[in-house]
Amino acid sequence: MSLENWGQMTKAQDDSTTIDQAIDAAILAHEEDPESHMGTGESIENHRINAVADHPAGSVVADKLSMGEFNFSTNFENLDSFFMTGSYDNYWPGVALYTDGAGTVKKSAIIADLESNGLDFDTSKEMLMQFIFNFDDDDVSTLAIFLGRTNADEYLRGMGLKIINDTAQFYTGKTDGTSPNYLSWPTFTRGVSYVVRMHNVPAEGVVKVYINGELLGTLAWPSTWSWGMAWKAYAYDNNGTGSVVRISSLAISVQP
Repeated sequence: MSLENWGQMTKAQDDSTTIDQAIDAAILAHEEDPESHMGTGESIENHRINAVADHPAGSVVADKLSMGEFNFSTNFENLDSFFMTGSYDNYWPGVALYTDGAGTVKKSAIIADLESNGLDFDTSKEMLMQFIFNFDDDDVSTLAIFLGRTNADEYLRGMGLKIINDTAQFYTGKTDGTSPNYLSWPTFTRGVSYVVRMHNVPAEGVVKVYINGELLGTLAWPSTWSWGMAWKAYAYDNNGTGSVVRISSLAISVQP
């Protein structure tokens, strides 16, 4: 008695396609589907959202760098390209801003004029700012680090971090105009080094805030606008008692 070859059987009485052919066609369709394995919990989706990409060390080569964004980074090896005020020190890696002033108000700042290089701060475009900092002080003092537009110290325009005494908040907006939006950072501790990232994602309508790689939360823009871009960090102390902020690195990415 002969045995049927299962794969050569037809799919149905009204379809001459064999089971082998149907399986081959289904596999081919799956391989050609750009959405394959992208569903929640599936392999490619999990790989895409992993906090750390598990590619072998050294596997990211130069031609994989972005061709669609302006990327800048510095460890403040040289301060000649920055506008500096107050008391500061240059070391590697980083820069220190001091507010000691023998009982008087003391302000120190570092500013990068990105507008002169043709860069605009535009809330409708992708922007990213990442920096490492340490605010080592126990006295009454203020620190602000932001990407946007510079003005008087009390005016903050753009997206950034502001610390007054021990209260740390991230913000988006203009403190001299439309009321900004704020995101609290309740676990901030003086004397601890942090990696901070703020990423404007226009497609989602939010700025994502990360601390040491963990998402702290998101901020919406109270209004949209564009203007010349600058980066600024400043610290001041009403009593001049000697606070210091150390910024070890800075990276900025801007969509053209």
